[in-house]
Amino acid sequence: MRRTSWIRSALGTAARSGGQRTGFAGSSSSFLVGAAAAVGVALGAILYYDEQNQVVYAVQKDGTVKRYFLGVDGGGSKTNVTCIDEEKKVVGEGTSGCTNFNSVGQEKASQHLREAILSALKAAGVPEDQVAGICLSMSGVDRPADKQLMRSWITPILPKARIDVHNDAVAALVSGTDGNLFGLVVISGTGTITYGVNKEGETTRAAGWGPMLGDRGSGYQIGYEILTAVVRALDGRGPATSLVEAGEELIPWAYSSVAWERYAQLAPLAAIAARNGDKVAEQILEGQAQDLVVSIQAVAKRLHIENQPFPLVLAGGNFTHEGSYLTALLKKKVNQQLPQVTVLLPTLKPEYAAALLARNNATAKH
Repeated sequence: MRRTSWIRSALGTAARSGGQRTGFAGSSSSFLVGAAAAVGVALGAILYYDEQNQVVYAVQKDGTVKRYFLGVDGGGSKTNVTCIDEEKKVVGEGTSGCTNFNSVGQEKASQHLREAILSALKAAGVPEDQVAGICLSMSGVDRPADKQLMRSWITPILPKARIDVHNDAVAALVSGTDGNLFGLVVISGTGTITYGVNKEGETTRAAGWGPMLGDRGSGYQIGYEILTAVVRALDGRGPATSLVEAGEELIPWAYSSVAWERYAQLAPLAAIAARNGDKVAEQILEGQAQDLVVSIQAVAKRLHIENQPFPLVLAGGNFTHEGSYLTALLKKKVNQQLPQVTVLLPTLKPEYAAALLARNNATAKH
């Protein structure tokens, strides 16, 4: 009996606060008649659905409407979204394609972002207007104009959410430092960037300017150098390499599309060849790793922490897969050239780390 009374009370609260929007205008009893058969218990709350089976409210037992938070990790190849509740529990996830508009254009990037967000909310059973905050950690987003563009895409989808937009390095850093926003992160995925935050909250970056300007240490650049090594070997202009086993098929493949992520897909070939003793592949990866060390040193110096201990997080697909050749190579170089640095790998998914930042920002007292 008490449960029925609580449900009626909660439904009445929901009807008074939003019945017009959902089409359930009128008294709490009429709202109950229309929705009682569709009441479900999930995620520690009672979910209320409209006649189109869309979630209208997720009401807690104290009568308050639950709030949710989204974290977005927008990389050069794919975009992942995580939805968490106020207790930091993951309640839904979504994924879509590349959201770097420098790579795929604004129309396709915004479409992918919307798809990933709505997919996560659908999986969570959460309506858009119960999202209190979203943190976007996006590849290729650095300038104020870029961040404003992201906000213009998000506001129509999540009208009530606080929107925080960062370069994808921010969530990557936090994913390896257990939420502590201090230290450096090097990302090597399709692209690359080195980003740092000192204890005073000052930030700076190096690299990450895109392949047209020499994104050394990135999957794209490794793939590009593989292709260059292959054609040089085929011509007799360069040393022999096992990388030519891919054959001349790589040439039409390379010109069929110049999308950055396609070139980055070749990067694992260099690690495979290097493990098998291929000197050309070893030189490719040695050069890329040393360029990453130079970026680390530059960022540390600009933050005035070059002589202090600090954490260095290695994030991105070229580092985080098991047995990464590039990870082992960079760790060795860092230990030799920056012995005060502690090298870490992510312990949290970057999209989850971004969701934690969204929650912290949306619930902080200002």
